[in-house]
Amino acid sequence: MSAPFDRMAGCPTDSWLTSLWETCNKWNIDIKCITPELQKARVYDQFVMQAFAQNKNIKDKELPILNECRCFHQIVTLADAVTACGKYLERNLLDGKSAHPLHSYKWPKKPPRLKASYWKLWKASLLDTFTKPNSTTNQLKDPLSRMAHRSNPILEMEICQCQWTGYNL
Repeated sequence: MSAPFDRMAGCPTDSWLTSLWETCNKWNIDIKCITPELQKARVYDQFVMQAFAQNKNIKDKELPILNECRCFHQIVTLADAVTACGKYLERNLLDGKSAHPLHSYKWPKKPPRLKASYWKLWKASLLDTFTKPNSTTNQLKDPLSRMAHRSNPILEMEICQCQWTGYNL
């Protein structure tokens, strides 16, 4: 449980696990889990919520809202939110439209829509956390590289077409 409890406390649903996390954080206890950890999909990938928590421009009370948006899109890492070439944030994602997750995790049922103010915060936070300042193309500060694990043929095809959608490889 490496995420800082004080900063992320409002994000998960209250449960015995949340209480355990809080206690471990308070007493500096580190629990080693035997379950598999979430994997990053690409080289230089980042977990989205950890990156938001490290961004000092994002307030603690905003993190639960950002987590709702993240769960709505079923995003775990930045790789779920970028173009196939790994250099730009997906335009649709910034506007609250569908993402293209690279995993097959089971997610809870999502609401039909979220408030417009949530999507405004989502867009501003994604841009501030991950893109170059004043970028008009949503170019990442730190582009992602090749797939970290097995290759995805559809993604590889999208990488080849990336130059045709206005992005330069």
